[in-house]
Amino acid sequence: MWPATDFRTYPTLPGVVAVPARVLDYGLTLEELDRRSTEFNPVDNLALLAKAGAKILHLHGDADTLVPTGANTTEFARRYGDRGGDAQIVFLKGLGPMKRGHDGPELYESAALLSFLLGG
Repeated sequence: MWPATDFRTYPTLPGVVAVPARVLDYGLTLEELDRRSTEFNPVDNLALLAKAGAKILHLHGDADTLVPTGANTTEFARRYGDRGGDAQIVFLKGLGPMKRGHDGPELYESAALLSFLLGG
């Protein structure tokens, strides 16, 4: 799962509705999105996912200064657990926006990711 789960912190509300970027396009103005953000924000909409029993693995670079860990990965896992969901967090040493962006072999060669995908 993509660690940016609270769009209020990343890409931020203006980033969500920015043109031409429109990272996420809900067809709303900034004011509308601000007023209705809990309807669309992933971290605010976890009950059905938890009820379905979906297991979540968040891989997050420990050097990531772009996507706030606390407001996204950690808060997501806390809220998901509060709803009965199973969310695991793995921090990848040295991975962050200044080191190959949000990508790199640490992500794709993660033993935790392999174990998760194989049902371990």
